[in-house]
Order: sequence, then C-alpha cells, then structure tokens
Amino acid sequence: MNTGMKSSARGLLLPILLALGACNMAISDQPMFSDAQRSSVQLRDGYWVMDDRECRFDAAQRAEAWPECADWAVIVGNRIVGERVKDLGGVDPALFIADGKPLILQMHSKPQKGEESFYHFAAIEPAATDADGRVGAFALWIVKCGVEERKPRGSAKVKPYPGFNAECRPVSVEALRAAAIASRPQSDELNRLKWVRAVAR
Repeated sequence: MNTGMKSSARGLLLPILLALGACNMAISDQPMFSDAQRSSVQLRDGYWVMDDRECRFDAAQRAEAWPECADWAVIVGNRIVGERVKDLGGVDPALFIADGKPLILQMHSKPQKGEESFYHFAAIEPAATDADGRVGAFALWIVKCGVEERKPRGSAKVKPYPGFNAECRPVSVEALRAAAIASRPQSDELNRLKWVRAVAR
C-alpha cells in the first residue's frame, strides 16, 4: 500500500497538540497504561477528518486537493501513517487506546532537542461502527488536570482534581479516569472525527 505521504506530525491529534502549551492538561513522565490495558477497539483504516459541517469537499478527490479546512490523517492498524498537518511535534504515531469508560488515548511525546519525554491523554467516545465493529467516528477531548479558577485581569489558576499534584501529574489510573470524566465538555464543544474513505491499494 502506498499513501503517497510521509509521516511526520499527527494531523488527527491537532486539537491535542495545540493544547500542549496550556497549563491545564494531565501529563505523566511515565505511561499510565500498560499493554495489558490496551483496548481491542480498532479504528477504520483509511482517511479521517475533523468533522466540520462548514468544511465541504469531495472525499473522492486526492486528499492533497481538499481545502485547508479539512484536517486529515490516514490511519492503518491504529497507526497514523500520513496526514496534512506538519511539524507539530514528535508524537508517537501509534495510537494507544486504553480500555475502560471512557476510552483513553495515551499519547507519547518523544523528546525533542533539549526537552524531556512525557505522556498526555485524551478521552474518546465512539459514535459509529461498521459491520465488523471498527469505529468510524468518535468524539475526543483533552483530559484536564483540574478546574480553572479565573483571577483578576484574566489570569487563571488551576485547582487540581483529587489525585493530581500541582504539576498536573496523576497519582493513579483511577484519578486520571475520573479527571477524564470531569473534563468532558458540553456536546457542542467536543472535537469530532470521522472516517471518510478507504486508502486506495
């Protein structure tokens, strides 16, 4: 199979990567989930896009011809093998989805020059599956580490959720999952992604 694309930053994870500069995001120096906790959930192989009703395009065309509003990625075997967005960082292209409710996507940011490796997390809610049980659409949101308390002049301070320290590190999987549930925004504020077509072989 040839997608005609090189793998670099993860376009599918754009909403997560754009939040990396935020102070209110759960992070860990070590993985919180082991291989034994990996979910059997499989995403459909093919092209995925951010679900934006205002972004109209012909999915049958080459992805490179899609408009700029169509943030896309190619996923094969729960691994991102191509995407539109470039140079957003060294996130591992293998999508590690941890079992449980909600499902949690554990992302590994590989060390860049002068930086340390760390893990960050997003919660996933499958919204559609095909006849083989593979997920064809899902909602996604960042797992926060606490509640933002607004201060004068627009500044904000994060009050950590139970089981988190002041550096946004969870002390347990249970604390992380509880934070994922507490972090869920209103339905109209969720990031939604959907499968649009298979990869030509």
